[in-house]
Amino acid sequence: MSRDLVGDRKRKKEGKDEENSECVVDWSIYPKPKSPRSRILLFVSVDVHNEKLDLKGEHSKIRSIMCMYADIKDLAMPYLSTWEEAMKEVKLRNPVILHFACHSQQNAVNLLRRDVSPDVIVECLQAHNEEMERSGSEQVQLVVFNACYSDEHANKAAKVVDFSVGHNGQLDDEDALAFTENFYTCLFRGESLSNAMTQGKGSIPGYRMFGRRDAREFRFPSPTLHGKEAGAASREDTEMVKFYRDSGFTMKRALEICEKLEIKDWTVEDLRYLEDDKPNVDDQLRDIGLHSYQRKKFWDDVRAKVKEIQLRTANLSSSSEDESEVSEADTLSQSTMSDESDSEDEASQGEVIVSRNQGHKEVFEADMRRFLQEFGRFTGNFEVSVKDGEGAMETVREGKPPQAWTMCMLLWLRVVKDASVKDRAMEIWYDHVLSASEDELLSRLNSMLVKNHIQHRHWDRTKFVEWDCEKHFARVVYLTDQVVKNSIPNDAPCKLEWNEKVMMDWNKNEEKALDVLKRINKFLWSQAESIQVFTDVIETQSYVCYMRMEKIVSMILFEYLETCRKVAESSSEGKAVDPSLFQGFTLFVSTSSRSFVMQKIKSERLREIRSNLRVLSILPPPLLTSMGPVRRAEELLEEEGRSTLTAHQKEKAKECEEAMGRRRGVHLRGPAGTGKTFLALHMMLRELEKDKTCTILFLLRSEAFVFFIAHWVWSMVRWKLVDHGLFDRIFFSFRGEDGWDGPFWMTEEGAGELRREEKRVELLSEEESEYKFVVIDEAHHVYCDREARDYIELKRYDKARMMLMSESSQADVTDISYPQWLEDVYLTEVVRNSNRTMTASLLFQKGISIDAVSCHHNVSGRPVKPYIFSLGSSDNQAREYATYIVEVMREVMVEYPGNLDRKIAILVHERLVQLNLKQILQDHLDKDSALPSSFKLIAAVDAWKTTRGREDESDDQNIIFDTVANFDGMESKVVIAVGLDEKVTDEDLNLHRSLLYRAITRALKEGTVMIVNHRVEQGLLSFLDGLRFANKFDAEDEKEKISKKPWVSPKEEHQGRYMHSSYRSILSTASGPEMYSESKSEDECNDDEDYPGKSSCF
Repeated sequence: MSRDLVGDRKRKKEGKDEENSECVVDWSIYPKPKSPRSRILLFVSVDVHNEKLDLKGEHSKIRSIMCMYADIKDLAMPYLSTWEEAMKEVKLRNPVILHFACHSQQNAVNLLRRDVSPDVIVECLQAHNEEMERSGSEQVQLVVFNACYSDEHANKAAKVVDFSVGHNGQLDDEDALAFTENFYTCLFRGESLSNAMTQGKGSIPGYRMFGRRDAREFRFPSPTLHGKEAGAASREDTEMVKFYRDSGFTMKRALEICEKLEIKDWTVEDLRYLEDDKPNVDDQLRDIGLHSYQRKKFWDDVRAKVKEIQLRTANLSSSSEDESEVSEADTLSQSTMSDESDSEDEASQGEVIVSRNQGHKEVFEADMRRFLQEFGRFTGNFEVSVKDGEGAMETVREGKPPQAWTMCMLLWLRVVKDASVKDRAMEIWYDHVLSASEDELLSRLNSMLVKNHIQHRHWDRTKFVEWDCEKHFARVVYLTDQVVKNSIPNDAPCKLEWNEKVMMDWNKNEEKALDVLKRINKFLWSQAESIQVFTDVIETQSYVCYMRMEKIVSMILFEYLETCRKVAESSSEGKAVDPSLFQGFTLFVSTSSRSFVMQKIKSERLREIRSNLRVLSILPPPLLTSMGPVRRAEELLEEEGRSTLTAHQKEKAKECEEAMGRRRGVHLRGPAGTGKTFLALHMMLRELEKDKTCTILFLLRSEAFVFFIAHWVWSMVRWKLVDHGLFDRIFFSFRGEDGWDGPFWMTEEGAGELRREEKRVELLSEEESEYKFVVIDEAHHVYCDREARDYIELKRYDKARMMLMSESSQADVTDISYPQWLEDVYLTEVVRNSNRTMTASLLFQKGISIDAVSCHHNVSGRPVKPYIFSLGSSDNQAREYATYIVEVMREVMVEYPGNLDRKIAILVHERLVQLNLKQILQDHLDKDSALPSSFKLIAAVDAWKTTRGREDESDDQNIIFDTVANFDGMESKVVIAVGLDEKVTDEDLNLHRSLLYRAITRALKEGTVMIVNHRVEQGLLSFLDGLRFANKFDAEDEKEKISKKPWVSPKEEHQGRYMHSSYRSILSTASGPEMYSESKSEDECNDDEDYPGKSSCF
């Protein structure tokens, strides 16, 4: 196919031009060129007229040549073949060679979206090379126009680059590919550019080279000619040898690598060496004699191979035209899947699951979050929901009561499927399974084991007898124990937790089966939270991503999917199952031969997908980076509601935009946790996207809050929710000890470290602001200060469009003067806190009607737990507090056994900081052997200086320790409020009320609040002395009871203490020494449906 835009038309002077192309150039009269330091080639290709140019073949030839003589990483392509994207890649990669493979005409090169004149190309390349020369970086030295009628383009380009190549006539595809192969083979082999040109054009007329340097002196360093050696080899190479040879190693070196590492092919067996630590493999490579750059190349090549496998798997997962015609007989169903791979995979245990989502990139993560919510701890809005406290989910069928499913029940379903069961027993099992409770399923499975109607590879009657337990349902507990143990790697931290905190030698104690099953359910939920989702998803005809998890979770996950489908089928009366039940996910395929498909797919495709997944499943963590960024399910669930606006927030955002249009400013008010900061960020980011010249200033109270917001925004950048460039136009300023600090902007270093960059101050007129928007968060702490108000006026920030966020309940004072020209917008729907936490905060709230506040979600949450103790000597106050904080920490570790790095915030009164509580508490934590982890106390400002989590699980877990003031605006999973209650006087009443309110409302809905305080007569918490507990939490009932606050009038006897018994069900008691112990009996606690096993809550 011709690369001439005008098709078969001939150029009138073609003969003359071809004659000119044969002119001999005397290169000796030109100066010597600079020696190229790299071999980077940028390949720009596009077929704008769909004439089926073999651009893929041309790219493949260059790639093969560079694999043999250079480095495949040196071959680059722009994301889109537009001139703008090409120049963006030029600036990013600094290529030596710029290669155009496209159509051309006499006055322009035909790229995507528009034709580009040679003058534009020359101007851009000249500017780039001049900039590179000033910085000492690599310049573009060679431009190749492999297109028709491009010799004049090359002639012009030679004025700003050392050399350029073009063609003066019509160019056929076959000739273009032949030139490419011959030209670059010689060039990358180390021959001179003049020789490469001679070999390239060969007998192909029309190619011409222009230049301003001596082409005889331009050459790349000679590589090892391993391509010839490989071609001369008499033996047949394995795939691995070919892979290393093509990656740049000689035949000898490739054979040595494969022999030393005992690998022959990309199979599960041959990649087992990757399970070793990278240093061990490096030692083996060093023994072979590989230099450091060769070892680096080895790992780069392996990562490239992993990426190739990943992409091939993802493409296999996409639907294609021929699949729509596949019959049911060709579809591989769950029942036909072989269990042989389960036993083969027993050693590796880890599972990789590929999943396909019907949505697009912008909706994928929201779908994944909702899917995990349905499978995880939180209550959902579809047919399947989850009871938080019980680790049970409900399936709802039309006209029938809800059916509760626990993790144990799903595990038993999997066990029965994997087992050999007598026909009659299996019929009875499936007749009852969809309507059975956990007790009924437990009894049925136990009966099958007693009657020996079931055979399973983990059920050994002899070993059960040796287990020596005759308790009721002991057989089921034993089988469950064996299945879980054999599905968890021996070196996994959760293995120890399973033995010591779940099973607890159950066969030797007096505990009932139902008690241990509750712990098993909770343990399995915690494992589900550790699912890793690779969010660098791949777009095929839908979106494909990978999930990594323990084998035990995979087993339960697929049973969850199958159970949901069966329930849906039983209620839909033969209709197709609605894919929305699975949040847009239509396919799941696992390493161990399990699949769940909502559409037809060929069985051979599933087999190949599983084969690739098995390779990916054994990769060590360093190689998983090639599969994209990883998000734990727990992190995804914790961020629910923080990546998208709720309906209420969207409505208020619209009101804010309208107010901005009317009055140039808005005052966003609302209780803590309603998402004022988050809404402002969304509005500002949207404004930055619309207006490329817009800059925004955030005025904040503390440096810690600056890093918190920067951490938040950079996380959105990392997960590609916002564009990277937007962050460069957000500036910050905060109130330091010596006045206002800033403005500055934040940048992220390579290791995820956040660092501030100072901003140059611009001189403007009195009626002008250098920022289009000024956002003032925690405005109730800013505008109560006359000096701060003067600073805002001095800097002319009030001349910009302004957005204030405030709440009177968080203010330390009552007299605050806000700008009168701002229009008020109210948020009233709490997103951050659970219902219990929100209701507890109402006790210390002011300035808004209780009836006006509601929760966006229906998560009841954990109780707010007060630890009130009698204070001994005032001289040892800090030590007494440290003792009780450590006791609280022990309980936190029981409630949240996973990683708590930067997820606990200890918020203390300023006076305790002055008493050196931080150092005393650190000493107590270091000495306490009952704590399963080691902890390091850090300030709030240090918690958010990195966007990455801990790389090594053995490191200390960081706990935030700071004052409430330094934590304003931020949030944490666990909040421990320490020493915030003092004897109430008229002077400091509002201050202490504000401290308690701000501390309580920092907790996320999946977390908890614990209050540690010495007993204070007539303090804000003194109403606890008259507390009585109810069995059930009812948010509406509690809000009705809170008609008066305990702090409203402490001088009135009835309001000072005894009226507070009406708050009985929103608090839970603690059981430590000298703490409140007026708690319910065990039977009363178990009656609490919202939080079983605990007393009702605050």
